[in-house]
Amino acid sequence: MTPFKVSPFIGAVLFTKASWAKVPADVRPKLEQVVLDMAKQISLDSERLETDAIAAMTKDGLKMPTMPADAEAKWTQMISERRNSLIAEMFSADILEAMDAALAKVRAKK
Repeated sequence: MTPFKVSPFIGAVLFTKASWAKVPADVRPKLEQVVLDMAKQISLDSERLETDAIAAMTKDGLKMPTMPADAEAKWTQMISERRNSLIAEMFSADILEAMDAALAKVRAKK
């Protein structure tokens, strides 16, 4: 167990082009907003559940080692350096651009 959070909860709502085309145009923005709201709530819930679970395990004797101050920076650098071999081969350029934009937005809020 480590205090360093490696990965957040990840999920998706997928539609085929055909099924999305069946959704009335005036409903699509509402549906997108509902999905975004649900994703935000799931993220908040998963963070709370993780915190609660770690607190319960610590109460039961879990020993959490301290994390070096530079660990997060080193992890971010390593992932950034290996991005092309780990991620870029799996996704198209436009998807990578969207992922980078979303990540930058999240990091800006920290």
